[in-house]
Amino acid sequence: MAYLPAIVAVSFYFEQRRSLATGIAVCGSGIGTFIFAPLTNSLLEEYSWKGTVLIEAGILLNCILCGMVFRPLNVPKKNPDPVEPEAVMEEKPMVVQGAGQPKTGIKSASHSELPHISQVG
Repeated sequence: MAYLPAIVAVSFYFEQRRSLATGIAVCGSGIGTFIFAPLTNSLLEEYSWKGTVLIEAGILLNCILCGMVFRPLNVPKKNPDPVEPEAVMEEKPMVVQGAGQPKTGIKSASHSELPHISQVG
């Protein structure tokens, strides 16, 4: 319950070097695997299984504190042009530039936002 939200949250903060940031965040799971295996053995020898579970729960509760550090991003919202419901379902020919033959399709709000698709007629 902590791994996936942490990886997804990291990817929201970076635009240009998103793959590097996500790679570093994913490396944490491998490092944790190498650290927690011998740590658990030494804690078992010292504190028995009840103490070990208590100590590891305390370590993992720190994930809550780390999760509180993530602050929400203020992404500016675009105001899309109001689209009438009849216009969305209206069939009009569309040309895909660079594809050779013109293709027809149903006009939708998402198609009007794409720069490489132009409407014919």
